[in-house]
Amino acid sequence: MRTVSKLAGVLMLALVLLSSFTLDNPRKHLLKKWMLDKEWLSQKLDEQIAILAKENPEQAEELKAQKELMVTLLGAMTMEFKEDGTGITTSVQGEAEFEWSLSEDGKLLTLKEKGGEEAGDAMPVQISESRLVLGEGEDSIVFVPFQEEETE
Repeated sequence: MRTVSKLAGVLMLALVLLSSFTLDNPRKHLLKKWMLDKEWLSQKLDEQIAILAKENPEQAEELKAQKELMVTLLGAMTMEFKEDGTGITTSVQGEAEFEWSLSEDGKLLTLKEKGGEEAGDAMPVQISESRLVLGEGEDSIVFVPFQEEETE
């Protein structure tokens, strides 16, 4: 009887270990180049225009006229996460290197300036193969896997 319970225990342990290797691993999904989700950005700008229209219709119209340019400029932002815990952010302002770490459960991401003295702030994160969400709620920023823009 003891042999059966030992065998059952070993089988349970093997199943737990196997499942940990097959479960979705946020770290492996994070390791790539991401770009700001232009659809999300466009929607956020539309929301801000609608709010502004109630308070200052003229400013809302100006923002509406500049929306496409803003989506193009802000949509050029990328973040690349490398295996060694470093990364590069690119934007219209240039490149910046950073260091990153992910909590064991894959729900908190810490970013800091590469070589910086200060510890980075941990922020909630949701990671899948096709979407990276930094922050939560109204303060979230959404990224999708990087794809080269097609030029005509």
